[in-house]
Parts: sequence; structure tokens; C-alpha cells
Amino acid sequence: MNRENALKWVEALRSGEFQQARHKLLVHNYDTNEDSNCCLGVAARLMNVDISRTVSETNLAPVYRQVAVWLGLEIADEPFDPTDHDGAAFRACQEYTRMNDVDRKSFAEIADYVEAELAKGAA
Repeated sequence: MNRENALKWVEALRSGEFQQARHKLLVHNYDTNEDSNCCLGVAARLMNVDISRTVSETNLAPVYRQVAVWLGLEIADEPFDPTDHDGAAFRACQEYTRMNDVDRKSFAEIADYVEAELAKGAA
């Protein structure tokens, strides 16, 4: 894991600046004009990746790949195929997607997990 970028992500997850969403990188509430993000959406926003078009869940593979590379998550030496919705980048991000969407972990809990993973790597 890329320590520098992971720490930026942890800080953002704990900042209170981002509202948490489930099952989507970005959810826009048109009544309040506010956005919420899943944990990976927060990472994408830190990278200034345009995720506005991901609201409809079309072609997420490039975004997942960018996030996985930025965070330094394990990606097998597989060629990038933007149509492969079960590819290496998705598998690399799957743990965080599960924590956010299925286990319904808070951003703080996900940040704790990332810090623990970083600590393992430093040992």
C-alpha cells in the first residue's frame, strides 16, 4: 500500500468533510445539493478524478484502477481491460467495497483498518 496516499485517505475519511454513501462512488442529493461518497469515492475525489458520470454506475473499471494504483493496492500483472468489470482493479478494491457497502463500516472504522494494514507493512 502506498503509505503517503493511504494516510491522505485516512485523514479524509476521518475529516467529517465527506458524507458516506453505500453502493455508489457518488450520490448526489438534489434536494440539498450535497454529495456523498463511498470510501473509494473519497479516494477518487482526493485524486481529482471526475466521478460525476459514475452516478449511473457505467464503466467504473477505469476509476477503480486509478484508485487501486494510487493507493498501491495489489493488482495482478493483468492487462487493463475497461470492459472487464471483474478485473484486477475490482478485486484489489473489493475488500474496501465490502467493508463500506456490505459490512456497513463507518469511515472511521475503515480508516482504522487502513491504519492497521499500514502498521503490518511497517513491521
